[in-house]
Amino acid sequence: MTVDWYYRIMGVVSGPVDFSRLRTLALDGEIERDTFVRHGDGEWVTADQVSGVFHIEDFQVPEPQAAERPVHRCPHCGSILDANAVPPGDALASA
Repeated sequence: MTVDWYYRIMGVVSGPVDFSRLRTLALDGEIERDTFVRHGDGEWVTADQVSGVFHIEDFQVPEPQAAERPVHRCPHCGSILDANAVPPGDALASA
């Protein structure tokens, strides 16, 4: 179901657009918080009064995943080794 939204900038009415497009216009800065918008034939209100257009919780970006560090295991016992440790007998250890 498409819901029609209209917006008014400097007296010029644009639309109809769906709600997703209205949000995109807000994210792109084409409409501002004080831009008047209307749902269908409803009353004109400022865009910041419409839930979901500018509210930050609606635009949450997922936390970036931490890069996984490689796990080094002892070839003999399988225990996890410190990634910065040099195995005994390694050429770098005796240099």
